[in-house]
Amino acid sequence: MRIDSFLVQHNFTKCTTKHGVYVRNTDSCEFLIICLYVDDLLVIDSSKEDMRVFKGRIMEELEMSDLGELSYFLGIEFVSTSKGIFMHQKKYAEDILKRINMMECNSVITLTKTEIKLQIDGDEK
Repeated sequence: MRIDSFLVQHNFTKCTTKHGVYVRNTDSCEFLIICLYVDDLLVIDSSKEDMRVFKGRIMEELEMSDLGELSYFLGIEFVSTSKGIFMHQKKYAEDILKRINMMECNSVITLTKTEIKLQIDGDEK
């Protein structure tokens, strides 16, 4: 059985604007969101119990393993803190710098005003 067939069979609705995203709402305002990318599956749920039940069902039907709490997905790292979840791409940026041999380059902070609007000079070609 394919994962998308499994999700539709278990009352998930495929998102019309984002490819690979499925959502299931319940009467009690709980939700379960599935993000599917190639062979990775991200499960987001408002109820830990619902998530546990869902993981059990899907692992019975399809061959997969539970990697536990989210730490890395699609180039984004996730770190749980006391204030919530912090997302960053430090490892992704470092991998690019390593690949192009720029790990030892000097960093530079370029400050700019965010409200600046660029315009074409009417006198210039």
